[in-house]
Amino acid sequence: LPTSGETPTAQEFGYRIKATQPMQLDILFPGTDQVVKTIFELTPTGEMRLQVAGTKPGEPRPSAFSPDATLLQKVSEVTTLPPNVEVQTIQMQLRQAQQTEGKLNIGSMNRAQQAYYLEQNKFATTISELGLGIKPETDNYRYQIIAQKDSTGNVMITATAKRSELRSYTGAVFVVKAQDNQETLTIAGICETDKPSTTPPAMPKMPSNAQAKIECPAGSNQVGR
Repeated sequence: LPTSGETPTAQEFGYRIKATQPMQLDILFPGTDQVVKTIFELTPTGEMRLQVAGTKPGEPRPSAFSPDATLLQKVSEVTTLPPNVEVQTIQMQLRQAQQTEGKLNIGSMNRAQQAYYLEQNKFATTISELGLGIKPETDNYRYQIIAQKDSTGNVMITATAKRSELRSYTGAVFVVKAQDNQETLTIAGICETDKPSTTPPAMPKMPSNAQAKIECPAGSNQVGR
């Protein structure tokens, strides 16, 4: 279920039913050859007992219900979704998972750059220096540390999407003065393109102080640190 403020979502799939005992159910995921084979039955009280636990695409169909089989209860005669429900296809879910890779890796490199700066008083110029084991290139993204004019005061890291349906990301770490101007701090941020793009966002604007937020350039939004 969605948390407060989130849009309710539903997943699109097809199905096949065979009237055996117990009844067989094949769950089909559009756009893929994935099939989850399971069983179900209707109870005397009008509930649907569905065997979900232990089922995966390509696995054999269970022959019996386990004690933790899911019980579903009919709550409405309406056969259409409410207007505020977003239907997510398997392709959309796959795309979101692929984009999570880019966002998480940029966040990890941002934090590693902050730690590197504390120890070395400068930023790493290569991904290998960060010691994270992140590859410069994966099936989905190409990662790069881009040197800036003031290489001691800020650093830019990009995740360039290799697939046209994915969004790209830019991470940035800035060195700023604390309120008392007696010490320096590092502030990090991640900018995500507003829509799928194979061009990562430009370098964000440097914050004026430690309390200010990083301003992402036009066409992108801040999605993390």
